[in-house]
Amino acid sequence: MPNNTSIFIAELKAIDVALDNLKEKNNKYFIIMSDSLSAVMALKQIEINNDLIKSIKIKIHNLIQDKYNIQIIWIPSQIGIACRASAVGEPHGEGLNAKEKDRNSSGRDEQLLWVNSIILAQMPGGN
Repeated sequence: MPNNTSIFIAELKAIDVALDNLKEKNNKYFIIMSDSLSAVMALKQIEINNDLIKSIKIKIHNLIQDKYNIQIIWIPSQIGIACRASAVGEPHGEGLNAKEKDRNSSGRDEQLLWVNSIILAQMPGGN
């Protein structure tokens, strides 16, 4: 992608690539998660004014016709990250003291539990 590509288009392209790879899997139920609320909302709109969105919606339609169950959900980004350093690329919280590392680790655990609860709720037969 060109360097001047917007985050919105990059997120849509990531969803597009994910859809392209679904048929290679031995499953027909997929949840695609994105932290781009605008991308997820754009895919839910009836009126389509973007070729990439139109292409994604056609792929989703064709996959559904082939009996695939596809959910695209929004998940907020950086939930539970206690300090900016770990959010912007310091691997494993380098430079953080032990208390900050524990707080970050705990936040990630909470985020995983939250995401797992969303996934279970979205699955057939989920609560």
